[in-house]
Amino acid sequence: MKAPTLTLPPTPARSRPAVLVWVGGAVAVVGAALVLLGGLALAVVGTDGTLTSGRHLVQTGTAALVSERAGLDGVAGAADVLGSPALHVRTDPGVFVGVGRAGDVDRYLGTAAYDEVTDVEDDPFGLPAERRGGAVAAVAPPGAQDLWVARGDAALDWKLRDGAYRIVLMNADGTPGVRTRGRFGVEVPHLPALLAGVLGAGFVLLAAGGVTAYAARPRRLTTATPSASP
Repeated sequence: MKAPTLTLPPTPARSRPAVLVWVGGAVAVVGAALVLLGGLALAVVGTDGTLTSGRHLVQTGTAALVSERAGLDGVAGAADVLGSPALHVRTDPGVFVGVGRAGDVDRYLGTAAYDEVTDVEDDPFGLPAERRGGAVAAVAPPGAQDLWVARGDAALDWKLRDGAYRIVLMNADGTPGVRTRGRFGVEVPHLPALLAGVLGAGFVLLAAGGVTAYAARPRRLTTATPSASP
């Protein structure tokens, strides 16, 4: 006599509603992340697209506080998407602020000592610098030079462009010992609109994912209890 065999039913595939619940949940999580990141970024840059350092004390015992050689490339192409990025510097009256091509600035300062900023620290704010050049000495007044691509007395607004540049803070008469309270900012005009788009996309994904997951959730089946015969 042939022994009976036990046949197990096939394991049912994951139901379509369960898959949709997972997909909807994942989309909602991505949307929530975009909402969070977009909202935080908008809170930082504001509606004008400017990221600023606040006003802080900056100083050097030499004739100039100079940024590192900044090599900018692709600014013109980025402007089509981001607008024309700009640098804003505000200082106390009597302080010259200028931007010049790196080679021109180096030739202007010559062998005089200056402090070159090597980093920008945020919390607490700081501008670590290294001493360059030779002896501490005065240089020719910066306002009398024609090397600057942008300049100002206590204020500088410069639209970034391709090339190698240095930003310079000096006393107006070129003497050593610069001490001022300064505020530095970078403006990206189209950034708020881009972040608003990210925020809007996040809300759309959050809503779509939530609706999909809710609509596809498993529903409990109820059976009617037959009524007793009279």
